[in-house]
Amino acid sequence: MPSGSSRGLIGLLALLAAGLGIAATATAATRYAEPAGTGPEPCTSANACPLAVAVDGPGVSNFDSVVVRPGSYTLAAPLAINHAIQVQGNTGQQATISYATTSLFQDAITINNDSAVLRDVGIVATGPGGALRADVGLAEWVVARSSGASPTCNPGVGVNPRLRDSVCHNTGANGIALGTEAGCAGGPLPQVTSVLRNITAVATGSNSVGIDMDLSGGCNRRYEARNVIAQGTAADLAATTDADPDTMATITMASSSFDTISASGAGAAITAPGSGANITEPPAFVNAAAGDFHQAQGSPTIDAGALGSHTGQVDIDGEPRQQGEGIDIGADETLIPDTTITKGPARKVRRKAKRVPARFRFESNAFAGDNPAFECKLDRKAYKPCDSPATYRVRSGPGKGARHVFRVRATMAAGRDTTPATWRWRVQRTG
Repeated sequence: MPSGSSRGLIGLLALLAAGLGIAATATAATRYAEPAGTGPEPCTSANACPLAVAVDGPGVSNFDSVVVRPGSYTLAAPLAINHAIQVQGNTGQQATISYATTSLFQDAITINNDSAVLRDVGIVATGPGGALRADVGLAEWVVARSSGASPTCNPGVGVNPRLRDSVCHNTGANGIALGTEAGCAGGPLPQVTSVLRNITAVATGSNSVGIDMDLSGGCNRRYEARNVIAQGTAADLAATTDADPDTMATITMASSSFDTISASGAGAAITAPGSGANITEPPAFVNAAAGDFHQAQGSPTIDAGALGSHTGQVDIDGEPRQQGEGIDIGADETLIPDTTITKGPARKVRRKAKRVPARFRFESNAFAGDNPAFECKLDRKAYKPCDSPATYRVRSGPGKGARHVFRVRATMAAGRDTTPATWRWRVQRTG
């Protein structure tokens, strides 16, 4: 897994410069934020600032990078990303940014710059509002949670925002995990497309919707989604338009997981469940009740996605996006656990002693984000947790010797190896 803030930094300045059509300069700086930060400008590593100052303080310039150190941040006001900057958390140790929203259409964090990037943070919004509004720019590797009636994640009404490799989770009654509610004026308006890639959008409260679009007044919006999980208790996908003939709400899904849809109004259009490469089988999560949306072993969403434009290189945990025959649907990319014994005793051991040592080394294909562990079994004993290297004392036997079997299997959040690695050998007593 990539460490710290290194993931995504390579080529960032060139990317931002291209997006703005100007050249990056040597004045671009790295700014630092930490929960207890009090440092003045310019928010150096030694004197980190509060998050709001580091992101939108007087010293911020286009092309700056803001490193959000791990910890819990409580915002005093909504946070706006107004410059062409990267706001980058720490892979594997995400900062959690919390804000108590005070109104339905208020969001904890808003991206307002087309070349801004928000990465690797957790966002928790309490109150009626949402967690993330990405009117423009790019948000990825974000875990956003809320419980209000406003969408947890809102692609907004800007120009071509992108959201990928992220989790949007709403736990409230009448909640929306990801959605846009907008009224426009001056139609007919050109279509604005929000690009969604490898999103897990789950709403678990009563009468809730996974992905929703509710438009009026001539708005013309489209979600272009691929490899997305959408789940709600009232509908997985919903689109609503008013009587204005210029209002268009279109949800286009490809290689995604959803089942129930609700389209209301002449301008509402939703991809049919099960059409094309979409699947209707519900995903299996490690612990959805606790908000853990890593895929469980055997989930139909594993390897069921498809590569395409805007597909990210890594998943929510910083692991390679493709690890099996295909990429997975949703924010998480799950490995099928596999275990290998790299070293063990000779297949035939000759010793005078009645009991002799047997030492094993083993490994798995797991990444750190999978929380890998091992279970070992010697002969007829039960499996028990173990670490590599593991040493046992086994008996020897006369004649052709005592036969022994060692088994080890990797365990991960998604499940355990169903084909344990096995080592068979004999220990012959001599003399």
